[in-house]
Amino acid sequence: MKKEPSPICRHCGKPIRKEIPNSWAIIPTRPWNFRWNGKCESCGYTYNIYHESSIAEDQTRIVTLVAASHKVLSPIFSHDTFSVLSGVDVESKTMKGEQCLNEDWTFLSGSELKKIIEVISNRTLESGDFSFSYSIDNDQERVISLHRDTLWIDAPSTNYDTDDFLFGFTIETSLRKGGEISEHKSVFLTDIESEYIVKMLKDSPLHEQWDFSMDCT
Repeated sequence: MKKEPSPICRHCGKPIRKEIPNSWAIIPTRPWNFRWNGKCESCGYTYNIYHESSIAEDQTRIVTLVAASHKVLSPIFSHDTFSVLSGVDVESKTMKGEQCLNEDWTFLSGSELKKIIEVISNRTLESGDFSFSYSIDNDQERVISLHRDTLWIDAPSTNYDTDDFLFGFTIETSLRKGGEISEHKSVFLTDIESEYIVKMLKDSPLHEQWDFSMDCT
């Protein structure tokens, strides 16, 4: 089982992983980010992202990006064989006190996240929607799309109710199997949130994670 070297932490200058955990499954190449929680094991610095902002008198938006992995079943081999994508869980919530008014969630692999950062940084979305796809195996493909969007919020004032809109874009992810969509998720990010994410992801190992295959037979 081949191990890939861990990147250096930009905060302390030491390897992010002290030791890559063992696996009970067969992994031809065990990446440095195998079972990684998004933090440097040398100094504790977190590369996970958290952003909170007020959007109304009594409402807040919370966006998080947390290191995660996503297993994609490879049916052409066996039910115990997976393609494992490494990246982040992206979640956005609109909160009113302890009450969640709206919640979106999706997973983005490291390579998908890197491509999205490139699109946002180059303002590609200003001229329209953007999408890309790639094969997971001979039978499945991941499709990622971004489009300009708005999120409606009910923003009550002192004397009357007013409607407000947050401007940004929606990221949609889907898995296509034999031409049919077998999995679909989406998440909305405001322009301010996306700018913060791009800033925090600069030289970040979150979008440098390695995908891998796993055989549990």
